[in-house]
Amino acid sequence: MALFVGSFLVWSADAKAGYIHSEAESTTVEGAQSSSFVISTRSGTIHCSSLTVSGSFAAKTTSELEYAPSFSGCTSTGFVEAGVTLDPGVKFRVTWAGVLPLEDIIGTLKITAPFCTITIEAQLLSGVSFTNTGSGTTREIHISLNDSSVTYSQSGFGCRDFSGTYFDGLFSGTIRFTGKSGGSHRGIWAD
Repeated sequence: MALFVGSFLVWSADAKAGYIHSEAESTTVEGAQSSSFVISTRSGTIHCSSLTVSGSFAAKTTSELEYAPSFSGCTSTGFVEAGVTLDPGVKFRVTWAGVLPLEDIIGTLKITAPFCTITIEAQLLSGVSFTNTGSGTTREIHISLNDSSVTYSQSGFGCRDFSGTYFDGLFSGTIRFTGKSGGSHRGIWAD
């Protein structure tokens, strides 16, 4: 099975730390998929018609952003054709700490279809990149993820290739993040 979940970046490396910035204190960050996000496993691929994310940070500059994904219109294709439900409460964290981005999942992502359950536990994700777009108050961050080594377990007789733990899951897609403060759009950017 497959599905996209919003998970993104941590920059690592060199002595100069990277950050996410906002024009204002107390910034609310919202986002939506700008390219279809998918999660693929041995039992198929999950596509969601809508993925939105929300988070916030208090200072104008931070090295970490935690955000919660919200999925709707999810269906599975592949070995099992079914609607998909996701457990609430999973979050993602992007941490900037240099020049390369990394992201991690906080909590557990569970994908349930008839007779097959896919569980993705907390882990670091690789293949993350970002692009700053716009200027002034229209600045946004587009975060892309393409990790083909996501660890997951699957259980149930409806799963392809039997129950077990696998290391070949795929998260792929792009999310556009925007900032707001006091009801107004605020530019956000990363370096």
